Order: sequence, then C-alpha cells, then structure tokens
Amino acid sequence: MRKILFFLLTIGLFWACNHQPEVKTLSGTIIGADGKAPALAHVHLLHLGSQPYNPLKTVTAQKNGHFSMPMPQGNYWQIYVTAADHQALLLPLLTDDPNESVALNIRLAHNPYTKDFSQVHITGDWNRFDFSSADSFTKQADGTYLFEVESPADTVAYQLLGLVTDGRSVNGTDYDHLVYDGGGDYKSVVKVVNNKARIVFDPQKLVRVTTDNYPAVTVTKGSETVKEVYEIALKNKTFRQKEEAAQINYRKTHGNVTGFVFDRLDIKRYLSQKTKNGNTSLGKRFAALMLAGNTSPRDEDAKSIYNLIITTLPLTDELWAAEAMSCSYIFEEALGEEQAQALFKKEVKQIPNRLTQAGILVSMGRYARDKGNVETQRSIFNNLKTNYADLREIAYYVALLNPGRRIAKGKQVPDFTLPQLNSSKTISNKKLLGKYYIMDFWATWCGPCVGEMPKMHEAYKKYKSPRFTILSLSFDRNKEAIEQFRKKEWKMPWLHVFLEGGNRDTISKEFEVSGIPKPILVDPKGKIVATEGELRGDDLDVTLAKFLRNER
Repeated sequence: MRKILFFLLTIGLFWACNHQPEVKTLSGTIIGADGKAPALAHVHLLHLGSQPYNPLKTVTAQKNGHFSMPMPQGNYWQIYVTAADHQALLLPLLTDDPNESVALNIRLAHNPYTKDFSQVHITGDWNRFDFSSADSFTKQADGTYLFEVESPADTVAYQLLGLVTDGRSVNGTDYDHLVYDGGGDYKSVVKVVNNKARIVFDPQKLVRVTTDNYPAVTVTKGSETVKEVYEIALKNKTFRQKEEAAQINYRKTHGNVTGFVFDRLDIKRYLSQKTKNGNTSLGKRFAALMLAGNTSPRDEDAKSIYNLIITTLPLTDELWAAEAMSCSYIFEEALGEEQAQALFKKEVKQIPNRLTQAGILVSMGRYARDKGNVETQRSIFNNLKTNYADLREIAYYVALLNPGRRIAKGKQVPDFTLPQLNSSKTISNKKLLGKYYIMDFWATWCGPCVGEMPKMHEAYKKYKSPRFTILSLSFDRNKEAIEQFRKKEWKMPWLHVFLEGGNRDTISKEFEVSGIPKPILVDPKGKIVATEGELRGDDLDVTLAKFLRNER
C-alpha cells in the first residue's frame, strides 16, 4: 500500500511540475544605433502613466543585449529602456491578455550630440553633481579634452553637460565602468591614481551614425494587438523626433523658433484612421490617445478630433493613465469647461485608475480655485493630500492647490532684493512698486522655459511701458550660459537676475519654486494677480490684456 501511495505521489508531483501555469515574461534584445549591444543597458517596468524615476522593477541587459523580466499579471504597463550613449525610450506594453508574454527587439537612437564641444562641461562627485558649478575641460592638441581633479577616493563618478542638444547630463567617453543615474542616463566611473583622476573626453569615441537616427521595435513574440500598438507608438515617436530635429535646425538658422511650423497633417491623418479603422480595439484606443498629443486647439478640425477622442476613450478608460494630467484638458476642449467639469463631478469616483482619478481631481480643484470657491478647493486639496500622497506624479500640481500657499493670487509678493545680472544695481519688490511685472523663474537648459520665449517676447513688445516689465530669474549653472543664450537665441531685453549661492536657496524657498518655468504676475501694489498656466503660451496675452489694456 505504501508503495502504491508513493508511486501516486510521485506521479502527482511530476504532473504538477510539468503543468505549472506559464510565467508571463518580457524578453528580447537591446542594440544601439551602431547595431552593437550598448556598454550598459536596462529595462525598467512601470505602471502606465508612472514617471520613470520609480520603476516597479529593473533588469540589466546582458553583454550581448539580451534581457528577460518576469512580469506581473495585467494589461496596461509601460517600459523605459535606457542605455549608455543613447536616448532613453518610453514604450507602452499593452495587451488584451493579462497573461501574455511578449518579446521585443529594440534598437535605440544615440544621443543628439552637439557639434560644438567647446561648451562641454563636467560635473561629478567632487562638486556633488552641482550643475551650477560644473568645470571646464582643457582642449588638447589631438582634439581630445582633458580634466583632472584630486580625490582621496578610489574612484570618481562624473557626467558631461552641454554635450547633447536637449540639455541632459550624460556619460562621458572615458570610464572604467558605468552606473545608472536613476533618471534615464548614466555616470562614468574612473579610477583615481595617486589621489588624482585624469578624465579624457574624446569626441571620436561618441556613438554616432550617419543614417537616420530613429528608434525601432520589432515584436518577435506577441499578439496582433501588441504589434499594432507598437506600430502606432513608433510611428508617433519617429514623427516627434523629426519635429524636434527640425526645430533645432530652425533655431540654428534663425537664432530662435519664432515662425517655426511643422506640418502635423500626415501623423494626424494616420492616427485618425487608426482610431476609426484600426485592426484591434486596443489599437484604436491607443491611436486616439496619441492623436490627443498631436492636436492643438488652434487646429481647424480640433473640435471634431477632440470629440472623436473622447468618444473612443471615455473618461473611465484605463488608457487615460498615460495622459492623466492632460486628460481633463481634452474633455474641456471637446465639451466646454462647464460641461466637462459636470462630467468629472459625476464620474470621478468610477474612474478605475488612481492616477487618472487624481488628475481629474486636480482639474476640479483648479476649477474651484479659479472660481473663488475656496472651500471646495480646500476639500479637494485635503483629499489629494490624504489619499493620493503616494503618487509622486501629481505632487507638483497638488501643491498648486494648497490654499495656504504664499505664492497665490491675492497674496502679497514676498520681499526680495537681488543683484541685477552684470550690473552694480539691485532690484527689489519695493523698487518695482507702481508697475505690473512678471517674475519669470527659468534656465537656458529648461526646454519648456525656452519654449515660452516666443510668447514672452511678443508680450514684452506689445505691453512694454513704464507700467510693465519682466524680471527673469535664472537657475543656470553660470552667468555665461545666460549671456550666450541672449546673444545667439533670444535677446530677452528686460531685467535679469542670476540666482547663485544663498540667494538661490532663499528665493526657491520663499517663492515655492519646485519646478520651472514658474511665472508670476504682480500688480502695482505688490499683489500677485496671476500665476503658472495663466501666464504661459497663448494664455499669457489673454491674461496681460485683462490687466494692461488701459496701461499702454
């Protein structure tokens, strides 16, 4: 009897071991723009809509570029693919089957390197990676650049600034090994010999190709849905990269981007067709999501497109997590603000994704704030602070709803006295009494800040008077960066302050600067009358006209 039981138990164990449910995996290969495996690469798994700095899990690719990651069940994810010398790539991972395994071959685009290496700087352990105190290289006769620094440690880590056109800090060409920096790029690590690190930057070692530098993804294992989503995602990514490159070239030729236009008709037509006639349900919905990012309210067909989007993607669709903070804007453009807000109030509790739900609550809080409904604003703020504090993606927006903020409409601007850039004079809130002025917190390395320049210049030209001016307060690493920017790109013919040392920390705290650009409009009595989004893009002129129409 015991032998029979043992035999049956053995058979049962054998059957169980060979009939376990298949583990869901994401696997594949990462190659660089040159067709070779990058020196170091990672794949990071994220919830859909989450920012890349806090992944659920990360795997390191093997030396040959292969990777494999066990996946939790679920239909809606995204992956963030990073590699030394390359641009990070954020990709959707959307399936109809929560247990579906997927395999991808991924080719990354190399970093968008500048052609002028004279402005490349270095930052590292020795200055705690403080961009404002980055050091210069010394150019060598062989075309390389040298930097030496003393250190008591065995190794030093460093990154380069000014090497790529999008303002990121990236790894150098000289290293003994690399480490991920947690934000999409890498640090180079070199050995210290006799208490000195000798770092050489060699432009000839940069990973670059002469052909089109676009990412590519091939689905080697996955359903038709997965393949269609990646077709749409890569089509959209390539278009956006072409637009960015065209804008950079336009700026080089014209000195700024005033008048820059890039025709989005083809990508809009493609995404509209996919939204209406895609091969899969998920593909149609994802195309609608991408269409939202390619449509401007100024487009002639904006209204019909926005209505197509919200018909395809109702408020309760989980895909909105990928655009959680702009979802409300799409509905407001399609339905009008009041009707959209009524819909939000009715359906916010039925939204299945917490990030999307939080984004809608932020919109409802903003609406209450703008309408002067302080109690509703306070209630929503407390709800967000209590129940959504773990969502770092919304922290900045929640802070704007705090009824206790010092920097808010109706509050007096904090006292300040600061030295003007390249001048022996100071500027203060008391000296500016009697006029309207915009306080513009910015930096040359901040893409959105630079993106505001055309409208800022138009506004200054239109409203400049003894009763209006602009005060730009820069967070750049040095004064030279501001001077070069004003010579080559935008003149910014108004008041300037370079924030450094103690002034930087004090002003950041006093003015609650957690991100830039941060514009503030102050009236002649020193009272804040507009902030943030009211002073950006097309809304800048609308807001200034309200206060200054009788001042010119």
